This record gives sequence, structure tokens and C-alpha cells, in this order.
Amino acid sequence: MRILRDLIASMQDGLIPSGDGPEAPDTTLWFFEAARLVADALGDSHSFVTDELLLALRDAFDAALRGTRHGIHITEDGLFAVGFAGEPNEAPPWLAARCQGPATVLCLVELSALWARGCDTLARLARAAGDLDLSERATAQRARTRAAFAARFWCEETGYPYDMISTAVGGEGVLRDASVRPNAVIALAVDRPCFTEERAAQTLDRARQELLTRAGLRTLAPSDPRYIGHRDGGATHLGGASALGPPSNGALLKGTVFPWLLGFFIRAARQSGDEREHITPLLERLLASAAANEAALGHLPEIADGDLPHAPGGCVAHALCVAELLRAAAWDLTP
Repeated sequence: MRILRDLIASMQDGLIPSGDGPEAPDTTLWFFEAARLVADALGDSHSFVTDELLLALRDAFDAALRGTRHGIHITEDGLFAVGFAGEPNEAPPWLAARCQGPATVLCLVELSALWARGCDTLARLARAAGDLDLSERATAQRARTRAAFAARFWCEETGYPYDMISTAVGGEGVLRDASVRPNAVIALAVDRPCFTEERAAQTLDRARQELLTRAGLRTLAPSDPRYIGHRDGGATHLGGASALGPPSNGALLKGTVFPWLLGFFIRAARQSGDEREHITPLLERLLASAAANEAALGHLPEIADGDLPHAPGGCVAHALCVAELLRAAAWDLTP
């Protein structure tokens, strides 16, 4: 609770700062998920949930609806949008790294799924606290977001969600990025109701074929002409990582493997009904690698090459990798 209280105290304009200092939209959206898990453990009517967490979630919810920093707002049809004001080189790195051209105001696949999930969390906690007006508003937003997600994020050509789309529905300036990236797997893992059963199955199949490796998930499918299977450079700490996916260095978004992303694949696969015996070996291989990591026993490196033999890179012991894989082992694969 102390950590969450510190985060609440740091909120400005409805946003929570990321680990690097500036506010990032995914940090705030993941706060909704943390609040949900705390409520699961303490109970929806616990005083910390009703008197502290709920108020912070309400502030973040209202800030997104009215619009706040970094171009964050909710589109007319209900998607979570981010952007920037000014010249293209002023775009936040977490946005610019995934843009193929000049950055603009965009809807990223995992952020809209997280927003739908966050609205669901807020509706639940507000209802438990007796704030029926807030619960109804959050429920309505959840429905709008899921409907817009289904209508606008699916790419028939790839059989996989778009990685990002522009806020415009039609006319000039419409962008639809069909890159096959793991961010769609994050979206599927965090809010499955955004997907039909058929689309969930197609997303997992495509990710299994093109993104899944024995070291984790690639950041870009090898079929993409921009794919780079081997990195250049030394094993220095990369920095700039966030729950949006890979660090802000654009070169790392061209196929580099991130071990921690495997946790989302496992979570999504289990929700889709995949049996444990089909998924457990994926995690066991990585945990075995951690046990054999002579540079840092029991830990995993930050990244790996997209191509065999998946040479490790980045820092030798990455907390995010270890934490997410332990979560998958304890929550997704434990009977």
C-alpha cells in the first residue's frame, strides 16, 4: 500500500510519472490494473480501496475524458489517444519509436485495451462503494471502447490487430499501421472482451508463428522488410523501457526479443483455453536459462537477438523479466 500511496501522491493532471520521471500514459493505465489486484486481495470495500485507490482512479478517468498532457484524450468513438503538440521531433520517445513517419495523435492497440480494462475496474469499485453514477459512466465508457476497438483495430489483410491507428475514422490523414508486433498480444491478455473468439485465436496463432521464440517475443515479425535479426553493439543497459513494450530506441523495435513479453503470451493463451502442458515448456526453457545465467544466477538478460541463437544483450539481470515470468508461473500456470 505504501508504494501505491506514493504513486497517488505523485499524480499530476490525472497522470502518474513513469520510472524515468515524465508521465507516460501506460504507467497510469497499469495503475488501474494494480488497483484491481489490490482490491482482489483486500476486498472491494476495504477502506484503502474505497478512500484512496478509487479516488485516484476517478481522477485519472476524468482527466482522460477531458484531455490532459501528451495529447491524451478519449476519441469520439471511445479509443484512448496519445500524441504531442509542436514539431515532430517533440514527440515523446515512447510514441516516436513506433511511428513509421512523423508522429501525430494516435491510438495504440494496447493502450485502448488497457483503457477498457481500467474502465471495467473503475465501474466495479465504484459500484462496490455505492457511487452508482461513476459506475454507470465507467461502464458506458468500457462498452464504447470495446465496440470501437472491434470496429477499428482489426486488420483483415494480416489477420491480426493494427499496431496503431490515427484518431481520424475516414478522410485524409488516416493511418493504420499493420506491423505485427507483440503489443496486440498485450491487448489480448489484458482485455479479452475487445476480441471475438475467432480474432483472439487468429491473434495468438500469428504471434505464435512470427513472434514467439525460445527467448521471448520478437518486437517485429521476420516477414516485415524492416526486421533485423541480429543487433549491433555491446551489452549496455538500454534504458527507457516501459509497459508499452520495448525501450524507446527505435532500432530495438525491429525484431529484438524481450523475454518479459512471454508472460503476456502465456496469459492470453491460458485465457484462450490452451492447456498448461502446451505452454509450460515455453516458461520452463526461460527459467532454465535464468538458472544457468553465469553472469547473474537466477536472472534473465534484458533482450536477445530475434534470430538464432538468440544471443543475449542489454543488462544481464533485468527485474521486469524475472518479475513477469514469476507472475506467469504463479498465476497463469499454477493449478
